[in-house]
Amino acid sequence: MSFNCTSPHETIAPKLFIEASAGTGKTFVIEHYVVRAVLDASLEGNYVDPKAFALITFTKAVARELRLRVQTALRRARDFFLEENISDDIPEYFSLYTDK
Repeated sequence: MSFNCTSPHETIAPKLFIEASAGTGKTFVIEHYVVRAVLDASLEGNYVDPKAFALITFTKAVARELRLRVQTALRRARDFFLEENISDDIPEYFSLYTDK
């Protein structure tokens, strides 16, 4: 099954279960899934606390990496929408939330 979490054409489901081999991009998908879920909720006038997500991993090291990557992705989104430190390397799904 193909799933491109950065595509603006991909629908984000309210629940997501990812099970895959090492090196397949699970952490990448999760970090962008969280950002999109937060942005989708904000479009509807709702607030989603990123701490409310249940992200389960096998090791503490992976949990730390996942936490850092989600925090970084959320900061990057915040900076983009506040027009601070905007880089050219932004996910294409940001186009769903702005006219930029």
